[in-house]
Amino acid sequence: MADEYERHEIMHMTSFLINTVATELLEHDAVIEIPEWQELAEKAHQALFDLYQAIGKVHLSGKTTEIDNRGVNEEN
Repeated sequence: MADEYERHEIMHMTSFLINTVATELLEHDAVIEIPEWQELAEKAHQALFDLYQAIGKVHLSGKTTEIDNRGVNEEN
């Protein structure tokens, strides 16, 4: 199970990736010009944002999470 340091590290990397996708993909002319690429880049950005929020919720609560066999978070 990820400890506090590991969660912080994952949040930092997720934040970095969110910013990178936003500045290097979502703002790139080629991506803007092709709707399919823009949609995919937006989905990647949203998925990273959702991941950041999920990790942050656990990190700030101080609790750990267990992932069941369906991939659903269950807080302990």
